[in-house]
Amino acid sequence: MRCTYLKLIGYDRFRLNNSKVLEITFDSNLQLFLGTNGSGKSSLMEQILPSAPNPADFSKDGGKIAHYEKDGQVFVLTSMFGDPHPHSFLVDGKEQNLSHNITSQREMIKRYFGLTPELAAIILGKETFSKMKPPRRKEVFLKLSDSNYD
Repeated sequence: MRCTYLKLIGYDRFRLNNSKVLEITFDSNLQLFLGTNGSGKSSLMEQILPSAPNPADFSKDGGKIAHYEKDGQVFVLTSMFGDPHPHSFLVDGKEQNLSHNITSQREMIKRYFGLTPELAAIILGKETFSKMKPPRRKEVFLKLSDSNYD
C-alpha cells in the first residue's frame, strides 16, 4: 500500500505553522521528512496512514483527503468535519461507505487495509511491545496473528 496524495484542511496540529491547507503529492515509494522537534513530522505520519482522522485534530470545517494504491486498486478516502460531515471510501471510483459515517469508514479501513486504531498506535510508536505488560502484549500479538494458538 502506498499513499500517493494527501490533503489536510484545517489540521490543528499545523496551526502554529500558520498553515490552513497542506497538500502533498507523493511521487516516490520513499519519502524523507526532516524537521526540528515539534515541527509536525509524527503528526504528518499519522495522517499519511489510511486511518479515519480524529475530528478533535481538525477545525470545525476541516478534513482529510488521501489517495492510496494497493494491489492495483486506487483508494480515495475523504473525511470532512463541516456540515454536512460526510466520510467517503472510494475503491476504483466506487463508493463503499454507503452510510457516509465515520464508524463505517473505520470498518472499511480495517477490511481493505487491515489497519485498526490499535495497530496504528503500534506503527507510530505510540504503544510499544517492550513497554506492554505481558497480558497486553499477548492480546495484541493474538490480534495481529492469523494463527490460532489455542
